[in-house]
Amino acid sequence: MKSFALLFLGLACVLSAQVLDMTTPMHGDVVYQENFDKTTSLDGFTFFSSDKWKIENGKLTHPNTSGTPQLLLPKETLGQDMAIQADITMLQAANETRWAAIFLRHLEDKPVFTQMPVRFNRMNEIADGIIDANNRFNWRVYSPTHTPDGKPATATRTHRLEIRGSIARSFIDGKCVCVAFLDGSSVHPGRAGFSLSSVQVEIDNIVVEKLPPLSMEEKIAVAKLNVSLPFVIAHRGFSEKFPENTLEAVKGALEAGADGVEIDARISADGVVYCLHDDTLDRTTNGTGRARLKTIAELRELDAGSKFNKQFEGAKIALFEEVVKVVKEKDATVLVDLKESAAVDAICDILIKHNATRNALLDTGSPAIAKKYRSRIPDATVICITGVPGPRKNDFARNLKKNGFDALFAQFQSPFLFNLKDLRLQGLSIFFWTINNPNDVINAWKMGADGIITDRPTMVRETLDRIAAKITDMDFK
Repeated sequence: MKSFALLFLGLACVLSAQVLDMTTPMHGDVVYQENFDKTTSLDGFTFFSSDKWKIENGKLTHPNTSGTPQLLLPKETLGQDMAIQADITMLQAANETRWAAIFLRHLEDKPVFTQMPVRFNRMNEIADGIIDANNRFNWRVYSPTHTPDGKPATATRTHRLEIRGSIARSFIDGKCVCVAFLDGSSVHPGRAGFSLSSVQVEIDNIVVEKLPPLSMEEKIAVAKLNVSLPFVIAHRGFSEKFPENTLEAVKGALEAGADGVEIDARISADGVVYCLHDDTLDRTTNGTGRARLKTIAELRELDAGSKFNKQFEGAKIALFEEVVKVVKEKDATVLVDLKESAAVDAICDILIKHNATRNALLDTGSPAIAKKYRSRIPDATVICITGVPGPRKNDFARNLKKNGFDALFAQFQSPFLFNLKDLRLQGLSIFFWTINNPNDVINAWKMGADGIITDRPTMVRETLDRIAAKITDMDFK
């Protein structure tokens, strides 16, 4: 299942990136700015643990390498969705683990803050902290990272911390080096400022900005990174609105937001893999008789669209290779529902030719065919297709794993009588077909479905977005 897991992670990042840019600073309205060229005093600042902060040579300095002094900026920096940026130079440190930090949301009535500590060895963190009665830090580190930049520890760097809702991001010299999702208790108002731990610093060019709140689209994108949502796979392409198993249905599904498409694979009399569900041509095309007796040229002459809707007159039966090219270009996936075992080698040839083996999920009910897929494509994700699995013997899931399957592909029913725990114990995933109403989408998600096959990918995507939004609303209060 390794290849599918990596593919899912990659697709999740792509989906989220459409509305949530994690790498570029977001600038807002400046509410405070200071470069200390003319300022000689620190009016409006609040000091903690030290009164040795001063302005010297056009910079804010703290000369000692002992203690844990903090400094809050004037009260106009109070806010919830904010950014603070400053040029910071750590001149000396008691040892390489000591740090300087910029923070937001520092509460004056409670010793609570969200900050970005940067250690003298250039390790970066985003952390929430509480200062106890003995002036000791008790904090939760969300996201540590190490980003050597070739500069000495004593070099001047531009530090930036942004917090919007529960998203915290830190930047060093314009490069995003740390991202974290804070829990609900960390979302509180507070003031920006600086915190030191046994380091001597110079600080210059402070800018504090008010940032726009997270949009609902961004909240959903965050939820998708934090919540396990199933793959949305369009059944025979977008078969609700397009003629099934055509290239129009495949492209329409991906444009509608499906993560992948399911197609039916058969092989022509002259050895070309094409997409058709039935073994006869009568239901979906203007042809008649057994499809397997036709050459690919004869199959491609047929109209595969008019019987669905006259507006699709002239649509062709899709070649499997055409589908693979589209899926590969979109970095999506294709679930290959094998209808004729004679097509296995040709399917593998096409996937290998287009370097698309990681874009494919291969289903079969035959252990022998699963073994053949494995021999041709060692990293293939192979799914066992079945009907409605009721109560099974305890060794059912174990035998699936033993026979080389990565997942079970089953018709959805509620309640689902099969013991899903047995699948999980064997490291197997579950794909449900064919789900076409929102209630079943929700129930499948509750069961932990890894994939939902549907004729209505837009409906499934919208239902999953609503699930993500509900979870996000709880997290972003």
